[in-house]
Amino acid sequence: MIYNEYAQMLESTNPATGACTADDLSVMTGTTKGRPCSRTPSGPTAPTRNAGYADITTRFVAASLEGWMHCRETQRSG
Repeated sequence: MIYNEYAQMLESTNPATGACTADDLSVMTGTTKGRPCSRTPSGPTAPTRNAGYADITTRFVAASLEGWMHCRETQRSG
């Protein structure tokens, strides 16, 4: 999730320069190291045929949404 880290970097300060620029952020994706990135669509695979896959996926998405809603409701300004 490059966009999250990029926003965090822009809100911080580089101690050496007292500022932050895009050059202060190093981006390394899974594909950089020869592995597919987790958000790279790959189509249906063997795990999707597993009976528990839908349940696990549903619980994961629900928990992620709950976390994002908590962040939205408890955000701090500035």
